[in-house]
Amino acid sequence: MKTYTIAKATPIGKDSLVVDTTIRIIGEVPNFDTLEEGTEFFTLQAMQISEALFNSLPQGTLDYLLIEIMKRKTSLYMGLSK
Repeated sequence: MKTYTIAKATPIGKDSLVVDTTIRIIGEVPNFDTLEEGTEFFTLQAMQISEALFNSLPQGTLDYLLIEIMKRKTSLYMGLSK
């Protein structure tokens, strides 16, 4: 199992709450009977990861993470279009 240690955000203001967060990526994707079941599963997973990251990461880390994700995703499309 790989473990990554990432700095968390610094709270801004007295009402800001930044919590230590652990994301465990385990198990396998289940088989789905319908497209809707798969869509619901992946949407929920994405929402949970997004919430954890937006509530925990420094803004700079989050900004560059989004850039890295888009760069990798774009290269997938470029490879398919050739």
